[in-house]
Amino acid sequence: MKYSRVTVRYASGYVEHRYEATLPKVGDRLGRNGDEGFVTGVEADEQGGEATVSVGTPAPKSVSWNDLSAPETTDGETANARERILDAAYELFSRRGIRAVGTEEVLAKAGVAKSTLYRHFSSKDELVLAFLQRREQRWTREFVLAEARRRGSTPRDRLLAIFDVFDDWFHRDDFEGCSFINVLLEMGDRDSPLGQASAAHLEYIRSVVRRLAEEAGVQDSETFAHSWHILMKGSIVAAGEGDELAGKRARAMGEDLLDRYLRVTSDPWAQVPSSSRPATAAEGSAI
Repeated sequence: MKYSRVTVRYASGYVEHRYEATLPKVGDRLGRNGDEGFVTGVEADEQGGEATVSVGTPAPKSVSWNDLSAPETTDGETANARERILDAAYELFSRRGIRAVGTEEVLAKAGVAKSTLYRHFSSKDELVLAFLQRREQRWTREFVLAEARRRGSTPRDRLLAIFDVFDDWFHRDDFEGCSFINVLLEMGDRDSPLGQASAAHLEYIRSVVRRLAEEAGVQDSETFAHSWHILMKGSIVAAGEGDELAGKRARAMGEDLLDRYLRVTSDPWAQVPSSSRPATAAEGSAI
């Protein structure tokens, strides 16, 4: 069996892992003893045969990415009660935010007792963290990214298709905005557990944009991903204001941004003043 030796950089330090032939991909979740993060880059060392995996913002120390939003492996009745709680919280939190929804309303919608809620989630904050994780799965992975990949036949097309997906979403009756942004702003404290979790989920989206940009041939994918994500977030806010063309406007700006980055990638002299560029053959013959 062929293995790859991978060094993973966590917030707490470096750890070596051994993988079978396939390395982890950008966006994959990695975790160790509560020190969880997601892959933001994989860099192979051709000489030593090793690879360095850059891992993004860790989850709050008391929370595991894998134990909150997934169904529990318990008896059916217990798991069903937990799912009803999380489904109720998902609908209420995504549409109305965190502060406006109390646990009593979640209980009433789920049809469970308070003791049942606290058997599965020790606090409202833990329920919100579970909601954010499920939001990443349902909205980020299964809706936006899956649809963008389905609609786009090339990496460039997939990046632009994000705004086509947004355009459809903006015109739906159940358009509810970005829960990660909403929770981050509601908390008013990026260093709180919920603020950190919201920022981590937003960084995950950027990590996927970086991967698509790299596939499209963008060299400075880090800077590009930040700019692209600003377009994504800005269009969501504009749609919330009532701009029905927000998705199409963002797509047009995205085309210009992407073409500029790809032009710089293909022409290393694109941003160099013409007086400093080497003369072309035609220019040289005229001297």
